[in-house]
Amino acid sequence: MLRMRFISRIILHISLCFCLSGCWLATSLIILCGGAMGTVSYLVYRDKNVGDSITDTRIKLEILAMFRDKYKKESRCVYVYVNNGLVLLLGYVESKKDVGALESCVWKIRGVRIVKNHIEEGGHLGVVQSGIDCETTYMCKSAGITTKGVKSVNFKIVTFNNVVYILGLYRNNKELQTMVNYIKRIKNVKLVISYAERLDKALNSCAK
Repeated sequence: MLRMRFISRIILHISLCFCLSGCWLATSLIILCGGAMGTVSYLVYRDKNVGDSITDTRIKLEILAMFRDKYKKESRCVYVYVNNGLVLLLGYVESKKDVGALESCVWKIRGVRIVKNHIEEGGHLGVVQSGIDCETTYMCKSAGITTKGVKSVNFKIVTFNNVVYILGLYRNNKELQTMVNYIKRIKNVKLVISYAERLDKALNSCAK
C-alpha cells in the first residue's frame, strides 16, 4: 500500500512538471510503473498542436518587445499570458491612460483574437503575495491532474493576487464546471475567472 502511494506521488510530480513547462504538443506521455498490485499507467495528452504553441510564443514575445520599446516604464509591473490567441493582461500601472495604451499595443500584434485586460491603476504585488500565488497555481494544477473527467493539460492556470484565471480548452461544460468547483475549494483562492474556450467552438473559429 505504501509503495503504491509512493508510485502515485512520483507520477503526479512528473506529470505536473510537464504541465508547468507549457510545452505539451499534440503527443502523449505514458508512464508505466510496476508495483506489488500490478502495473500503473498514466496517460495525458493535449488538444493543441505545434502550430498553436509556436503562434502563442510568437505573440507573447512580440507583445513584450513592444512594451519594452514603447512602454518600458509603464509595463514593468504587467504580466502577459497567451493561450490560443487569447491574451490575458495582469498587473498594475500608474494611470488609467496606461491601461488603455498597453491594451491598444496588444491589438496591433498579428494573431491576437481576444484581449482580457485586468491591469489595474495603482497597487503593488509584493514578494509574499507572489509566493502565495505560485503555491496556489501549483495546487490548482495538482487538483486538475487528479480530478476524474478533467484533461488538465488542456488548461492553463494563472493566479494573481488570489484570483485564479483559467485559460485553454474544455471538452464540455461538465469538465469546466468540475475544474472550477475544485479550484474554488483550494486555500487562498478568492475568485475564479474562466476564459477557457469550448474545444469544438475554438476549432470552428480557427477554421474560419
